[in-house]
Amino acid sequence: MSPAPGTGAPDVRTGFTAAVAHRAADRDVLVRGLRAMGDDAYTLDLDWSGPHLFFGPARGSVHHHMLIAQTLRQIGLALAHTEFAIGPSHHFLMNDLTYAVDPRHRTDLSPLRAEASCTWTARNAVRVAISLIQRGTTFLTSDSSFSWVSDRGYRRLRGPRLESRPGPRPFPVPPSATGRHTPDEVVLGPSERPHCWELIPDTGNPALIDHPVDHVPGLVIMEAVHQAAFAFIRERTGGAGTGWCPVSTAMYADRYVEFDAPCWIEARAVPPLPPGAGLTAPPASGDPGVLSGILTAGMPAVELTGRQRGAVVFRSVVEGVLVPD
Repeated sequence: MSPAPGTGAPDVRTGFTAAVAHRAADRDVLVRGLRAMGDDAYTLDLDWSGPHLFFGPARGSVHHHMLIAQTLRQIGLALAHTEFAIGPSHHFLMNDLTYAVDPRHRTDLSPLRAEASCTWTARNAVRVAISLIQRGTTFLTSDSSFSWVSDRGYRRLRGPRLESRPGPRPFPVPPSATGRHTPDEVVLGPSERPHCWELIPDTGNPALIDHPVDHVPGLVIMEAVHQAAFAFIRERTGGAGTGWCPVSTAMYADRYVEFDAPCWIEARAVPPLPPGAGLTAPPASGDPGVLSGILTAGMPAVELTGRQRGAVVFRSVVEGVLVPD
């Protein structure tokens, strides 16, 4: 992208629509501006000030967990459609996603900026490193890999599953067990096994699924692992007066989660990830060791595994801190 005439500054792309964000409502569009800085580096202007429905903080949490996931998703889509010239009929596949936040940063309505750096890994695949910055502070870093396929290729890939749609919904666990407020926000159903829940693919909440899909979206899975981690920690601590604030999440997709069979999410405690082992938290107050102490202190990390028909379909590790309700 060439600089604006006479300024030397990069042109700014604006006017991002719900179609670019793969959402049904313009109010859910979070990317407001994009500048190409050269060498596959980009700066994006973001807006978290609107009424984004479901994307408010979970109980006992600091950050807008779903808003973070949705923001990272929309950054990738904005780059793909506007900078990489990927057509609107293409389908996107998230291969992996990790992010870490500083739990001491309190988001507000002041301007938010993202810095993104892209590394091409194949003709139709890219890895994107993103930092989110507010009030001059980097409070989130992420790394993700996604690819895309043409509509024709996707139809071949999905075959008869292309017309799949969500079936009857399992009865949800109580919202308080997952850190949510209403039943249509809960994506976990009960199980007879300890520390195990059934994934509810579609709760009817349009913030989770707002257009027809033929498999469980990654956004639903991300919310499910956070709810399962919250529920697991609640069970271990006895529940009363304790919230769970995720500060780092790693998600790896093995295959599509389908609608035609139950998907079970199993949780277990694992040792906290050491600093630099896949999840890198942004330094706080110029001291990278301060946040590392927060990330490795207190409760252990929670490993979540999704299984469908006996096969692993996704894996995740969520690390967090205990906070008062």
